[in-house]
Amino acid sequence: MSNPNSHKSYRPFTIATFRWNFYLHGLHPNGYHIVNIALHAMVCSIFLFICHRLLRMSIQLAFLTAILFAVHPIHTEAVAGIVGRAEILSCLFFLLAFYTYAKGKPLVLSDEFAKTTSIKELLYCFIFTFVAMLSKEQGITVIAVCMAYDVAVASRKGFRRCLYHFDSHYLKLHGSSLMWRFGLVAVYLIALMSFRVWIMNGQLPNFSQHDNPAIFAKQRLTRVMTLSYLPAFNFWLLLYPRDLCYDWQMGSIPLIEKPTDIRNFYSLCFYLWLMHNLSGLASSFLKFQQVTLTIGFALLVIPFIPALNLFFPVGFVVAERVLYLPSMGFCIIVVLGLNQLSNWATRLSYKLKLTLGILVYAWLIIFSCRTVSRNNVWKTRESLFRSAIEVVPNNAKVYYNYANYLKDHHRLQEAATAYKTALRIAPDHASSSNNLATITLDEKESEELYQKAILHNPYHARAYFNYGNLLRRKGKLIKAVEMFKKAISIEDSFEGPWISLTASTGEMDRMDEASKLFEKMLRKFPRSADVYNNYGVHLTKLGRQHDAIKSYDMAISLNAAHHVAIVNKGRLLRKFGQNDQAEKHYRRALDIERSPETLYYLATLLLDHKRYKEAAVVLEDAIHQRPKRYDFNLAYVSF
Repeated sequence: MSNPNSHKSYRPFTIATFRWNFYLHGLHPNGYHIVNIALHAMVCSIFLFICHRLLRMSIQLAFLTAILFAVHPIHTEAVAGIVGRAEILSCLFFLLAFYTYAKGKPLVLSDEFAKTTSIKELLYCFIFTFVAMLSKEQGITVIAVCMAYDVAVASRKGFRRCLYHFDSHYLKLHGSSLMWRFGLVAVYLIALMSFRVWIMNGQLPNFSQHDNPAIFAKQRLTRVMTLSYLPAFNFWLLLYPRDLCYDWQMGSIPLIEKPTDIRNFYSLCFYLWLMHNLSGLASSFLKFQQVTLTIGFALLVIPFIPALNLFFPVGFVVAERVLYLPSMGFCIIVVLGLNQLSNWATRLSYKLKLTLGILVYAWLIIFSCRTVSRNNVWKTRESLFRSAIEVVPNNAKVYYNYANYLKDHHRLQEAATAYKTALRIAPDHASSSNNLATITLDEKESEELYQKAILHNPYHARAYFNYGNLLRRKGKLIKAVEMFKKAISIEDSFEGPWISLTASTGEMDRMDEASKLFEKMLRKFPRSADVYNNYGVHLTKLGRQHDAIKSYDMAISLNAAHHVAIVNKGRLLRKFGQNDQAEKHYRRALDIERSPETLYYLATLLLDHKRYKEAAVVLEDAIHQRPKRYDFNLAYVSF
């Protein structure tokens, strides 16, 4: 949280559930997904209960509202994506906090202001609110929803009398319970916000232009028009969730730079609709109508306020998972609207009502099918990224992520094409330049790409690290060391530059300095297999082979699949004449990764023991992977 580049997300309760999952079954995804589905089912059940018991919707309408919420395609990211658990947990405790606050203040209106029936229920509300906030920051908005419920529903009649007769004395006389409750809630809200500011070290998160281009727009009019359009766009996604995407950053939604842009008309229509309904609710405040609709709008609007960029900038343009909580209000509003249509259709003809019912069921089926379709998209990284490219082809980040996937699967030509597409859309995307450089064979071109990445983002630690490694390969050790030190100054916890720095220092024959750096690294990264492996290499250079073996053993104990440490230990064992043990280590390493270098080491060992047929098979495998390696071919023709 103290890192200036941190997004300041403090969600310990959500992290605790992830740790619980990891304790039970490691990184296997099914367990995480099952928990998310179970939590979503719990949210739907509690939402159904609140709609029926608290908001006094009929069981049929409450069930329809909960079903619409359960199958809405907009929730795919929150439920199918593991990190979406923050949204679900926050919503779960949001509902529990709202229910415990409203419990005892039913929709049946009293003659005066609602009384606090139990301090215990208010305490439970505060606890659930705190847990909701610790699940995700959005959970704190439940306090405003509770206060809206108190004013617009539970104490509606008392406020009506005060406003209608301008009778402030009545508020003082009969509203003491309400004022005491509001005072306590306000103090608690201030305490929560103070805690949040303290956790953030009094600093707002720093976001880049790529995260949220609108807040960086130079023209104020452009900022206002674009930011005003985004709520309308979010509402459209709820209404018509056809084009969905896991990432709406960068150029996904172009800035609105002209008043004549048609999207301004869409914004106008949305705000006119919103103002019409809110003014209708305000006028009905003096009557006892539409209280359920009031809560629907409160649930739609209030939880979405943190995403409006009004009080602080947010690190996204549109995020479907953020709509998980506000969509409850949307579902209430839609179902109440459908109920009005049904009543109107009933007065006209039975067939019209039947047709409307069929259309509603068809709508739910379409939404369900769309949700199933989106879940299939979320099954693999490739399907997710390819889907995003189709929906937001102007978003450089989705091409960048797709390129990373291709790179991880050794489809380097396709990866290079995707990186270049990302750079064509956003020439200043430093990470694309950096990653493209890592797979570019031309060293001069790679160097230019690293320099470009650093130019566009002077705080890109990995660009400095990778550039340093390139310089190290070219023998420019002094400049390489500068790059590694710069990377460390930016990201001290990034162990890669530390390892390369110590290795470069050793290559410059500054062995004592390298030894001191390794001692520092071992204190800083005591659980790093890479550090122990590289320390073993350093000890080997110093002639301390037995200590090197111990260091390799430590690396392997920390990471049993550390291919390089296993091979390095095997090579040392062979030097000691322990050929059987060396062979076992080579074969163990090959079970993890069939590296051509490891195949070559094994083949030479077999050749030395005149096991020619076995050596030939192993060398053929190595040559198949590296047909132009001279030493591989020379060894093959030597017998």
